[in-house]
Order: sequence, then C-alpha cells, then structure tokens
Amino acid sequence: GRAPFPGRSEGARMDFFGGSAQRREEIELKKFEEGLKYKLKRRALRECDELVKAYAKCTNEQGLAVVWACRPALRQMNECLKQFTTEEALAEEKAAYKASAGARQEGS
Repeated sequence: GRAPFPGRSEGARMDFFGGSAQRREEIELKKFEEGLKYKLKRRALRECDELVKAYAKCTNEQGLAVVWACRPALRQMNECLKQFTTEEALAEEKAAYKASAGARQEGS
C-alpha cells in the first residue's frame, strides 16, 4: 500500500506534532552541540581577553587604516581564539560532558 503521508514510510514513528523521533533526536543533538560551541567561544574570549582588548583598541585608534595597521593584532587574537575553538576542543568538551553525565547517573 501507500505510505500514510507523502515522503514517509509506514514504519516511521511519528511524534505528536508529526515529526519523527529520529528527527527530534537530531534537533536535540544539534542544540547540544551549539550550546557546547557557545561555551567554547565564551572560554576562548575569556582566555584571550588581553589580545581581544588590544585589537579593539587598535581598531578604535586607527580609523581607515585599521585593515593594515591592526593586522598583527588581529592575527594574534585569532591565533589565540583558534586554540580554544577547534574540533578537538569540541570533542573534549563532549567527552567531559558525557563523563560528568554518566557520573551523575551513577550517583543517583
């Protein structure tokens, strides 16, 4: 027979709003990863605060020459920020979260 809805197989489990459980899990995973990336960015900005301030000061002082005059400060700031926002850093954050979540579940 025909699938109950166009584009969906009969075996796909639907939730209350018509979306599949798998799709809902994908959305939750994406939100989780976005939250971790936000956390990494905040940490990077804290760790690189002096370089961020130095770049901001340069841009405020240079006017139209900012592109050339502040390039070294921009490079330094970006080098610092990159070390805290890599895919490896994200993987470490995920692992730490899973470990702490597992410890919380065992403690319950």
